[in-house]
Amino acid sequence: MKQGSIYEQMRRSDKLIKFSDPLGELNTRTNIEAFRKRLESAVRKEAKGPGGRPPFDVVLMFKVLIVGVMHQLSDDQLELRIYDSHFVQKFLQLDSDDRIPDAKTIWAFRQSLTQSGVIDQLFADFDSMLTRSGVTYSKGIIVDAKIIEIPKQRNTREENVKVKNGEVPEEWKTPENENKLRQKDVDARWTTKAKRSYYGYKNHIKIDKKTKLIRSFAVTPASTHDSLAIRSLLDPTDKGRSPRSMYADSGYYGIAVEEACSDNDVTPRVVFRHRRGKKPLTQAQKKRNLSISKPRARVEHVFGAMVNDLKFQKLRSIGLARAHAQLGMINLLTNMKRALVLKDRTLLIGWT
Repeated sequence: MKQGSIYEQMRRSDKLIKFSDPLGELNTRTNIEAFRKRLESAVRKEAKGPGGRPPFDVVLMFKVLIVGVMHQLSDDQLELRIYDSHFVQKFLQLDSDDRIPDAKTIWAFRQSLTQSGVIDQLFADFDSMLTRSGVTYSKGIIVDAKIIEIPKQRNTREENVKVKNGEVPEEWKTPENENKLRQKDVDARWTTKAKRSYYGYKNHIKIDKKTKLIRSFAVTPASTHDSLAIRSLLDPTDKGRSPRSMYADSGYYGIAVEEACSDNDVTPRVVFRHRRGKKPLTQAQKKRNLSISKPRARVEHVFGAMVNDLKFQKLRSIGLARAHAQLGMINLLTNMKRALVLKDRTLLIGWT
């Protein structure tokens, strides 16, 4: 078989990146390098002495985490994917003879980002980059939450009662159960929606009505009512600015929501809900619901992008802190992908 030219190999490589990896265009159209200083501050360690292998580049490791989140891979699977996949190596800008981070190195890097809380700072940094690049936000915001499942815990009824009360069962603390305890998530909770039970966490987000960019997020156990996370989503620094409207579904009714909106100069526009045994909604209420539901539905586009573009459906982590970090990564990547759409529509110039 005749060997193809180097130009044909390059063309195939570019095609592979474009069509095989949903995040491939981030390699050429975004400036992930802008996160370097923030990442370095999160993982900086004092040298133990001369010698030893140099650490992996922080931007490279951050991109490794992007691949892992996108493909829902464990650390061992992620290490194998880097070795095995040409388009992943292309995304990471690795040559065939470059050193590859192993599973333990990947775990340690992710743990450093989780413990430092730097994901929240990266999320805020990217929002600032977009503002400097020309993105203008509307006076409307939309809030909603999505249940994110994790692998179910096979606990006894007594163990579940203790976990729900914030306790760790004594039998889990014994030396022979040390590995078992590492695999137990004591922060996740059960919840029911549409007569179906879910176990995991909730990703609460606030998006801009016009751009559909996520402006803030909060992560809670799945049992947390949507209305209780509203204060974490609203930005106190916006108080005193032009009046804003907050669109939300019927789950955001309540005193907690009203007080949080009042404290942040936000006008709540919440869908009326019909309660069993009560009078049906009036025509005026139905008309108002329709006017709210249409813009409110834009938040579903954002959650849909997480599934369709990033292939994200379930968490691969244990504990609230790690869930917060991983969902923070998902929210950041969703904004990065959305920014490319805005860039194509000339709504922003670019970011540096």
